[in-house]
Amino acid sequence: ATHVWTVHKLLAWVNNGVIWSNNGSADAVAAGMNSATPDLGMYAGSWVGTNNGLALSTYGIVQWVGGAGASSSTTVNSNSPQTINPGNQTLAGSFYLGAFNGASYGNVEIAATLVYDPSAGGYSAAAVLASLKAIYNL
Repeated sequence: ATHVWTVHKLLAWVNNGVIWSNNGSADAVAAGMNSATPDLGMYAGSWVGTNNGLALSTYGIVQWVGGAGASSSTTVNSNSPQTINPGNQTLAGSFYLGAFNGASYGNVEIAATLVYDPSAGGYSAAAVLASLKAIYNL
């Protein structure tokens, strides 16, 4: 599984607007705005999962866990994770902020993006969240 952390603010709602993707193509694993405002979800062939914990015009910390099948999730700030299943696609290859081929760009203001593979060791989700909260006064 790969963990992606974003500190961002949704400036305006864009239906199916992409915040990031792994390879810039239609078969990407992507994270973005999933139909109904303000639901965030992940994409891996189709949009799955929703997490409505981040209101428009408000900065928040979102942790996206992908490539873990049914153990994938989205977490907004300190809320409970919303379990989703975007399949076992990984973030191997490139990482793009913005849309993949044929999708809309998400209208977001991004303060920080962190991409981490927990199998590398020395990782604590709680420590990352605490650090981001302290740095961005959230």
